[in-house]
Amino acid sequence: MPKILAKALTLTSVVRNPQQLGAALFRFRKQVGWTQQQTGERSGIKQPIVSQAESGASGTQLGTLFKLLAGLDLELVVRNRKKTTP
Repeated sequence: MPKILAKALTLTSVVRNPQQLGAALFRFRKQVGWTQQQTGERSGIKQPIVSQAESGASGTQLGTLFKLLAGLDLELVVRNRKKTTP
């Protein structure tokens, strides 16, 4: 199983909906060169659930997302939303 090189890969994504979170997870998985199967094995979840999360399915359980984040060596940061000017 490939190891993540924390210094070599950096991902920062602002996500405001399930589709954006899924896209961010997909991009990072591709950056490290893993298949959905490898990601699932590392995260302790099945490949179809990885696919579901990456597609932005709104029914994905919060616990499952945290397993996936941990398997990808990512973390969730909550901050005040930046306002855009009209």
